Amino acid sequence: MKKNLLLLLFTLVFLFILGEVGARLWAKFKNPVSIVPDKVRYTYYPYLPYVPTPNYRDATKSIYHNSRGFRNSYEFINPKPANVYRIVCLGGSTTYSDYDNASNQEIWTGRLEYYLNKSSSFIKFEVINASAHNYTAYLNLIDYLTRVRDLQVNMVILYQGVNDLYFNGFDNVNFAHSNAFVSFNPDHVNKIYSRMNHNFFLKHSELLKRMYAMIFLHGLTLNEMATKNVHYFSANNINNIKNDSLITFSKAIEGFIGLSHVDNFQLVLLSQAYQYDKLEKAVLKYNPSFTKQTTEDLINETKRIRDKMEIIAKKNKIPFLDMNEILKQNQELFYKNPLDEIHFSKKGEDYFALDLYDFIKPLIRSSKDLN
Repeated sequence: MKKNLLLLLFTLVFLFILGEVGARLWAKFKNPVSIVPDKVRYTYYPYLPYVPTPNYRDATKSIYHNSRGFRNSYEFINPKPANVYRIVCLGGSTTYSDYDNASNQEIWTGRLEYYLNKSSSFIKFEVINASAHNYTAYLNLIDYLTRVRDLQVNMVILYQGVNDLYFNGFDNVNFAHSNAFVSFNPDHVNKIYSRMNHNFFLKHSELLKRMYAMIFLHGLTLNEMATKNVHYFSANNINNIKNDSLITFSKAIEGFIGLSHVDNFQLVLLSQAYQYDKLEKAVLKYNPSFTKQTTEDLINETKRIRDKMEIIAKKNKIPFLDMNEILKQNQELFYKNPLDEIHFSKKGEDYFALDLYDFIKPLIRSSKDLN
C-alpha cells in the first residue's frame, strides 16, 4: 500500500514537472507575455462600452497607458503650451497596435511622432493614441467628445473601416452598445489578475497560472466580451453588413467634420488596410460553412466602406488616404499570424507611419496654428 502511494506521488510530481516545463516553453516561444498585469486593460466608463485603463502597464513593459488611459508614455499638459502641435489618432486595435509585441514607441503613432519631431526645430509634436480595441468610428466620436476634446488638438486622424463593418451591421447607432459587447465587472477581474501575480504558488508556477487563467479568466478577453453579433460568426452577419446603408459610419464621420469647424482642427481620414489572402483564410477557418462567394462578399464590403469614406471626404474637402493602396497587400508589413489580416508587423508600423508623415507634412505647414 505504502509502495503504491509513493508510486502515485512520484507519478504526480513527474507529471507536474513535465507540465511546468511545457508551460514555460509555451510561454517563452508562443506567448512571451506570460505574466498578466495587475489591472485589466479596459475599464468601466459611463459613455462607452469600456475605455483603456489609466496608468495601465503590461508585463513586458512594452505597453503603457498614461493617467488619461491613452497609449502614451508621458502626460499631456493642459492648457496646451504655445510651441506644441497636438495630433490625436483615433481608431480600433489597428491604431492601438498591441501586436508583434511592439512598444509605445514602435507602433505607428509613436513612429509618426518620432518622424515629426525629427524634422522639427521649433515645434514640439505630440501624437496622442486615444484608440481602443473594437471601437467603431461612432465610438471614436464619443471618445473624442468625452476624453480628448479639452486637450485642444490641432489635428484628428481617424483610421477606421473594419470595425464599422463587424460591429454595426444594422442601421442603428446604439448597436455597438447594446448588441456588440457583454458587460463585465472590472473590479472583479482586477482581483483575479492581482491574485495571479501575487499568490506565491501562482507567481512561481507557469502551469498553475495557466490552469487558473483557464478557469477564472475564461470569457474575459476582448473577443470573448464581444457577442456573437459581430465578427465571423454567421453568414447572416455578412447579410446584415450588405444590407447596412452605413448610416452610423457616415454620421460619425460627419460628426467629426462638424467638430473640426467648431474646434478648429484639421481632420484626416484613413481607410483600413487589409491583406486579402489572409482575410479569406481567416473567414474560412472560423466558418467552415462559408463559401468562396461569402468571402468575396465580405471583401467587397470592405471596399464599399472605403468608398463611402472617400465620397464623404471629397464632398467635404477632407484629406483622405487609402492605406490599402499604401501597404499594397505586402505580407511583410502585416503581423505574421496567418489568420490576422489587418494588424501590422513592426516593419509595417514604421512603413505606415512614414507614408502618413509624408501625407500630413503639407497640411501641417499650411496650418494657421504654425503661422
